[in-house]
Amino acid sequence: MFRKTKSKTNVNFGSKESLNSKEGSQSLGSSENLSGSREMLLEAGPNILNKAAQYHVHYLGSLQSFSSVTGSKKIASTQLVDKIEEAQIQGKLPFLPKEDDIVTILISKHGIRLSRREEIIERHPLHTVAQMMAFSDGAGKHNIAVKTGQVGKTTYSCHVFQCQNEEQSQKICLSLSNMFQALMQRS
Repeated sequence: MFRKTKSKTNVNFGSKESLNSKEGSQSLGSSENLSGSREMLLEAGPNILNKAAQYHVHYLGSLQSFSSVTGSKKIASTQLVDKIEEAQIQGKLPFLPKEDDIVTILISKHGIRLSRREEIIERHPLHTVAQMMAFSDGAGKHNIAVKTGQVGKTTYSCHVFQCQNEEQSQKICLSLSNMFQALMQRS
């Protein structure tokens, strides 16, 4: 089993469990992606709600209908990474993506949209995103886990993406966190 994280960013939001927590740290990243076009960081500020940012990453897959973990954020994050690694060992998620597994993550005030070659795969409104976490898999690969579910429910899905580098994973987490914070301040 890979041992994780020389770097980990944990961003919680959406569900009741995550709305009550205020800790977490993020850092800025570079503007590179898999296609060579510029990626934009959604910076906190009054105009963020009128913007969107897209990122090109590899989609590793998803874990469906798993129960919420309890405990501190650090324990919950570690348990989530353990579930992902266990799924990889069992062959339910790949360790490395196929070349054609590139998807676009679009972050806006409407939430997260996943698309592949102009076809929308899934949409997740911000209120359904319970947690986003960037982590290193111990083999030099930088991944993002996006845990989604409904407020008040105890089962979640988790989408797993592999980023080009640590900076890209940090930028995605920070953009989503900034968008969520802007929406919370507005309401």
